[in-house]
Amino acid sequence: MNLALLDTPAESVARHVGVPVHECACGIVLPGPDMQRVERRKPETVGALEEMKEQQRLELWRYWDRKIPNNPFVWRQLAAAAIR
Repeated sequence: MNLALLDTPAESVARHVGVPVHECACGIVLPGPDMQRVERRKPETVGALEEMKEQQRLELWRYWDRKIPNNPFVWRQLAAAAIR
């Protein structure tokens, strides 16, 4: 048995993250067979950040369209930003 594992907290030793592990004065208490498994939360995508970046990009090219009117490069960038 590796003695280094005895000095580490129970959270770092637990192999299955979905199984609750409790610590007490007598050591680590594993759940009994009547315990339910704890489900992990699924990560949620953050779409607001991407939408904000796209809006900033569109506003930037609108600014350049006012600054340099009738520029084909700026028009292409505006069209690409508007499609996204």
